[in-house]
Amino acid sequence: MRGLRWSALLLAVVTVSMSGSAYARTAGRLCTADCVTTYVPTGSGRPFAITRGAQGSEWFADSRSIRRIDAAGNIVRYPVPDTVGTDISWLTRASDGSIWFVERVSNRVGRISRHGDITLYDVPAGSGPQGIVAVPGGDVYFTEPGRNAIGRLDPATGAETEFDAPTSPGDPLDIVLGPDGALWFTDENNSRVSRMTLEGVFTEYDLAPGSVPLRIVAGPDGALWFTELRVGSVARITTDGVLTQYAIGSSPVGITAGRDGMLYVALFGGQLVRVNTQGEVTGSWDLPGSAFQVGRGSGREIWVTDYYGRHVYRVTPYAKS
Repeated sequence: MRGLRWSALLLAVVTVSMSGSAYARTAGRLCTADCVTTYVPTGSGRPFAITRGAQGSEWFADSRSIRRIDAAGNIVRYPVPDTVGTDISWLTRASDGSIWFVERVSNRVGRISRHGDITLYDVPAGSGPQGIVAVPGGDVYFTEPGRNAIGRLDPATGAETEFDAPTSPGDPLDIVLGPDGALWFTDENNSRVSRMTLEGVFTEYDLAPGSVPLRIVAGPDGALWFTELRVGSVARITTDGVLTQYAIGSSPVGITAGRDGMLYVALFGGQLVRVNTQGEVTGSWDLPGSAFQVGRGSGREIWVTDYYGRHVYRVTPYAKS
């Protein structure tokens, strides 16, 4: 089962509250009241991935459109032509402020400018692109679970290059640029994290069977961090392959690195947790609905999408002084 198959898997994973957990003590005054603001996009789309844009805005994928939400909570919708089903899911920001996204069913990669102009690029049929990242120099890389490959797009020419993963079966999902200048990606159904140079040289790291690695980010400590859905953990892997796993709570899905040197993780049952680089949970905020993907704001705020509830949440982790 391809596409958003792991979103269905989430419904089968039992979620538990962390309200009774003992959190590690950290410096700073955390927000304890009125920390979450809920935004309800109009229409029938389902918010998925979210990323920071220019001038305090956030951009999020919404099934058949890309939406921008500004600091005041105003939402602008940019429909993408000829989408099929729940097509648009993952997105990323490029250095020029544009947003790149994938259409997994239509097999396309798209770019939307800061002004809302959309350009679409076809990729090989059956590739089902998912994760996407823009790298310095302008190229865009994306995962192709349908082909067990990583694709590279040159926006200047429209040329696309395929890099086949060395191990089959393979199911690459999320992808990020690491601090070592290489690409790192998760393999959801084969419990694997892989490194690929920009020229296509792969190194694979096996995880515990059935861990289901999902989102991956470059951490504030020079390592890569990713969520493991089935085992309720986040894991840290150094650029030379040293792996450490930390239990944090049931059903971790999205993850991002905050401006405060912490990691923020969305637990599907409806919580956002803060994790330090020692793997300790140092804060938690309950959300009105489920939690899916998470993104860093222009300040210290954290944004969370609720795919099933069709909401977007803005979380303020720190109390106002």
